[in-house]
Amino acid sequence: MRTYLAISALFVVSACSSSNTANSTGAQGGTPGAVTTGGSAGTTMTATGGNANGGMASGMSGAGGTVATPMGGSGGSAGLTAGGSGGGGGDATGGAMGVGGSGGGSAYMIPTVMWPSQACSTMVAALIPTMSKRQKAAQMVMAGNANGQAPTTQETTMQEPGAVFAPGGFVPQGGSSPMSWATFVDSFTTAAAATPLALPILAGADAVHGNNTATGTVIFPHNAGLGCTRDPQLIEQIGQITASEVAATGLNWTFGPMVSVSFDDRWGRVFESFSEDPELTAQLSAAAVMGLQGRGGLGTGMPGIIACAKHWAGDGQATAGTSAKGGVVDRGNVMIDETAMRKYGIAPYLPAIQAGLGSIMVSDATWNGNSMTGSSMLLTDILKTELGFKGFVSTDWNAATEGPAPGIVTAANAGVDMFMQPNDWQGTIDTIEAGVPEPRITDAASRILTVKCQAGLFDHPTRDTALLANVGSADHRMVGRQAVRESMVLLKNDNNVLPLAKTASVWVGGSGADSLSHQCGGWTISWQGSGELTTGTTILQAVTKVVAPAATMDAADVAVVVLSEGPYAEFRGDSQTIDTLPATDFALLTQAKAAGKKVVAIVLSGRPVLITDHVADADAWIAGWLPGTEGDGVADVLFGDYAPTGKLSHSWPKTEAQANVNFGDPGYDPLFMLGAGLSY
Repeated sequence: MRTYLAISALFVVSACSSSNTANSTGAQGGTPGAVTTGGSAGTTMTATGGNANGGMASGMSGAGGTVATPMGGSGGSAGLTAGGSGGGGGDATGGAMGVGGSGGGSAYMIPTVMWPSQACSTMVAALIPTMSKRQKAAQMVMAGNANGQAPTTQETTMQEPGAVFAPGGFVPQGGSSPMSWATFVDSFTTAAAATPLALPILAGADAVHGNNTATGTVIFPHNAGLGCTRDPQLIEQIGQITASEVAATGLNWTFGPMVSVSFDDRWGRVFESFSEDPELTAQLSAAAVMGLQGRGGLGTGMPGIIACAKHWAGDGQATAGTSAKGGVVDRGNVMIDETAMRKYGIAPYLPAIQAGLGSIMVSDATWNGNSMTGSSMLLTDILKTELGFKGFVSTDWNAATEGPAPGIVTAANAGVDMFMQPNDWQGTIDTIEAGVPEPRITDAASRILTVKCQAGLFDHPTRDTALLANVGSADHRMVGRQAVRESMVLLKNDNNVLPLAKTASVWVGGSGADSLSHQCGGWTISWQGSGELTTGTTILQAVTKVVAPAATMDAADVAVVVLSEGPYAEFRGDSQTIDTLPATDFALLTQAKAAGKKVVAIVLSGRPVLITDHVADADAWIAGWLPGTEGDGVADVLFGDYAPTGKLSHSWPKTEAQANVNFGDPGYDPLFMLGAGLSY
């Protein structure tokens, strides 16, 4: 059984009742500090970490208490007083959750959002009796076709679905520009307005690191890199920019953030996981939700869209070899007990729910052999009843009918409110109408309509045309650049080879040196990743802005080698091995070292990968993750305009056998431990 203690500080303060104060001094990559638990109301609890900085302490839903997580940033310590009274099961009914910011000087507050509003409750209560059973059933379905073709506007007007969605890689007529997307989505907004009740329609897509569906937008680092920033304010700001660039195209719903706590580096979705640590994941997921929706919940963003946290619950803990998609880990069997499920699969959602999360996507993995999509325990008993979740629950792609699926009717009765069934979305409406009891249909439709009302879609169903002018703007790209430099993790720096002098003769090579595709990874323009189709700055281009690169390695004093994985997503990115970097990249390291060059290695990857046998071949190593379009942030770190502050969000394994060994596990001895990260 995994006995998880902490995130980068390597300690935890847990089970805090309301009004406790927790103070921490951090540790980065050192010996675990003390573990303090079970504080009572009004007590002061202190946990001291090991021998460096960047620490964190946390209190997770004690008896009637708020969820509270203080975090020290780079070189800081942090403290928190969690105010307000707690509700049942740790679902706070007052106060806020506060987190020490980057540097420990200020608290990052996660408010408790009380919703829905009385106005929305009254409106939906009046609307529901005017709807037929079929109209309510139609609200429970996303229209979309698996062959990459969108439903027609005529079908939308006739069938009245509650939502439309764009699968990964869908290209509207006219291309993937923001304007083409806006024109495409506008057609469905108009089609929905032509239905008998003129109910606004949800338009969803996987905007998981910026508006990655459209070209010309800012593509931010994926979540694994953002987890290394330990900067919730930045993650919230990224959410705000993402909401603006998504809303500019007419989309109003994103299938993100991913709240999964990744256990296994062979998973093709590690890069979507903020951390292997559930508490860091919880904090940053809530920050992302507040950025997307607004600090006061749905309808308070400027602009805001509807977030859909995924995949409830525990999909990151699936066992290798059990994938239902032909992969290794993805959509596998999560073989843990309820205590572990609550810790790793459920607790990370609590702060986001507290902040007014509008929707959740249920995992299409299994839990001890049982479909989560059909689990009334997870969806109704825990999520909606125990935790009081007010939003709606959607399924993943064909999850009710493919693989270890429960079927439409069973899933709806278990608590699913919205179905993603692109293979037969119209038939899904028929099945719900014919087979699901009307009270359950009414509840689901009410939840969906309430979210639409709370998000302001009844008052403002069309997009703000002024937003298009800011898509990919210089201001937005500066935030992307900040995210890149904060996500860089310096793992080794022998002889202080970094930072590089701006007068140095530098050669830049490797598979990732001049590749937006490898920088951006999966979920970029296409499902599996086509970053080369959008606008951005590669690492080579960024370095060229600072120095004129040497034409050959022989002519240089310093060789910068950018080793990289190719892009991938989901089960197609599952791998039997974490030895995934090209041999040709390692050969460049060997060549540069043999030539007596100073060698800097940058790894672009969607997971921690094997580098153990090659660490000695470079003076400096940087974990660059998947930084996105703003390569200038990498150059900022290389040339000392920004001293690195990133701390590993995922342990970096030493051997293949450590691919699923995380902090707190027996025999934990990685190459670089959770929270590791140097500076200069």
